Amino acid sequence: MDFKEEILKVITGQLDIEKILDKVGRTYGAIHKTRPIIYGGIKGVLIWDYIVWNELTFLDENKKITSLKTSFSDEEMEKEFNYHLEKYGI
Repeated sequence: MDFKEEILKVITGQLDIEKILDKVGRTYGAIHKTRPIIYGGIKGVLIWDYIVWNELTFLDENKKITSLKTSFSDEEMEKEFNYHLEKYGI
């Protein structure tokens, strides 16, 4: 199964995001929330993780990671996550 197929399985709830994160070559912190979205016309997953601070990223079907927001505030990140979910969610 190629990476695009794996992302589609994550989007449709058939595969846990944790199963494919090691394939993108980036270490994520603790995953707080994930949701499927279409961002810039490309399918992928919105990921909210945290280590020292919160980070919101978009992992697309081509393994490209786009950082959307960083913040120390959980409340601010919750608003940002919900904004992206409402605007781009599938």
